[in-house]
Amino acid sequence: MMHAYLIMAHKNLEQIKKLMKLLDYSENDIYIHIDAKADDTIRFFDYTSCCTKSKVIQSSVFKSAWGSYSLIECELFLLKQATENRKYDYYHLISGMDLPLKNQLEIHQFFKKNNGKQFVHFSGKNSENEYQIKRRVKYYWATNYYNSLSFIDFRLIRKIDYFQIRLQELLHIDRLKDNNLVFYHGSQWFSITDELARDLLKEKDYIERIYKNTNCCDELFIQTFIANNDKWFSRLYDLKMDDDYRSNVRKIDWSRGGPYVWTKKDFNELIDSDCMFARKFDEKVDPKIIELLYERILLKGNNCEK
Repeated sequence: MMHAYLIMAHKNLEQIKKLMKLLDYSENDIYIHIDAKADDTIRFFDYTSCCTKSKVIQSSVFKSAWGSYSLIECELFLLKQATENRKYDYYHLISGMDLPLKNQLEIHQFFKKNNGKQFVHFSGKNSENEYQIKRRVKYYWATNYYNSLSFIDFRLIRKIDYFQIRLQELLHIDRLKDNNLVFYHGSQWFSITDELARDLLKEKDYIERIYKNTNCCDELFIQTFIANNDKWFSRLYDLKMDDDYRSNVRKIDWSRGGPYVWTKKDFNELIDSDCMFARKFDEKVDPKIIELLYERILLKGNNCEK
């Protein structure tokens, strides 16, 4: 099986280098996008130097901003790059602050065993959650524009958005009043098959029309696409949609942070997990946990060829 890793990264060069080395495997290609706002040392580093087995394609096109459509643009850009190169069995979207919890042989064996399943996380459904989800797409958000202006403080952007949304509520504005989509929410990070990747790309213009000028819709677009399509919904790895991150085989903890940054005291919890990947790690917070996982995976025979 051939896998494509799609990495969205913006900081922590040494951490990214370790991630690349842990993904280096003859049946992986790696597509890494470095945020165009990142430091030059990160943007212009030659990431091919980290790998001896994987083909590495690096780019730095988008100035991605939290909450904006630029995140979806970057995801679709990476999917397009990969699908135009060849057909892969799986496409894994991860960030530069993620790490695998298993070696590549184990990861490939897991996806071979579950071949054809889509690993996408859905948050649990309740009336308050549904209201907040719809609010993200119902109104026009300024996030996309103001986030591109580096001189404006993020807190000011949120205040501008708040007053704009309140005004739209009073004026009964609804961007999607003629749209019957039911919106769903979940994690941005996924592992999907070639057929689903290509189906998403076919809908690129529609996705832009629905989600541009919305808020945090990188957490909506793939969930909504799948849940409104019986063909793809039936192929989910986990059909319960109950906020369990095993559904996208990512170890992510929102109960202790936004998300929680793993530290060395969490080592046993991480290695005992059934998940294939984990986030979030930060070498500025705790480099030791990154080193411990890096060494363990290498000792277990990461990148051993079959």
